[in-house]
Amino acid sequence: MKKIYSLLTALIVGYNMYPQTWTTYNTKMTGNFPADDYISAVYVDNNGNKWFGSGKGVSKFNGAEWITYTKADGLADNSVHAITGDTYGNLWFCTSEGISKFDGTNWSKYQMGNGLADNLVYSVAIDVQNNKWFGTMSGVSKYNGTSWTTYTTSNGLADDIVLAVAIDTLGNKWFGTANNGVSKFDGTTWTTFNKTSGLASNHVYNIAVDSLNNVWFATYEGLSKYDGSWTTYTTLDGLPVNDLHSIAIDVQNNIWIGTKTAGVIKFDGINWTKYNSDWYRKWCFQV
Repeated sequence: MKKIYSLLTALIVGYNMYPQTWTTYNTKMTGNFPADDYISAVYVDNNGNKWFGSGKGVSKFNGAEWITYTKADGLADNSVHAITGDTYGNLWFCTSEGISKFDGTNWSKYQMGNGLADNLVYSVAIDVQNNKWFGTMSGVSKYNGTSWTTYTTSNGLADDIVLAVAIDTLGNKWFGTANNGVSKFDGTTWTTFNKTSGLASNHVYNIAVDSLNNVWFATYEGLSKYDGSWTTYTTLDGLPVNDLHSIAIDVQNNIWIGTKTAGVIKFDGINWTKYNSDWYRKWCFQV
């Protein structure tokens, strides 16, 4: 589902540092290389190391060499869906068989028996209190470092299949679901937004928050922004495609969107720019 996310992250880094310069890393490289060409998650740690989750483990790239970690090393499962890091330098990996924490030396594993809602974990975000919020196949699980709290539709969550988690600058938690839109949780009250509210689609793949605290949603039927009211972009509003799988925001507040089949789209608030293999080939032949 998030295969395009690796391209999206690489594009943002490359665009901001070295415009029109592309470097590809894959399993066809000589020497050492990433575990798999199907990349499902990307994270950059405090030391600048890049971590790539795949279906064959997680690969760390320090700029010179690749190191891959799998179940044999302590990872909960080789299928990694999301990665993030906390304020203590620990890395958290969401997998198909639970969650792994890596402190640089030791691995810890958290699964349903520990209090996690479901072993299939899609997403994660960490709040300013260092609570970890995990989106799973069976609701949202919060881990405060000691105990677990799970939220489901019985508490007010829109849908138990949670594909995306984000936290805005006011501390509100946003949960994108597979079937029933988005839930916002302020710590006390749950609010659900869906197509009827103005959201582009009830199937939300990813969420990002910009520096103005606008919340952006990549969905199956377009791009939506929430700033207290809803603005939605579809193919009728200039968006090149609708099936949007991932989203990230750069320091200039450009919105970068990973799509299922049409490559990467940049939105600067006015203009849409599409980057894909056809654009890359065209550019190569021009230089």
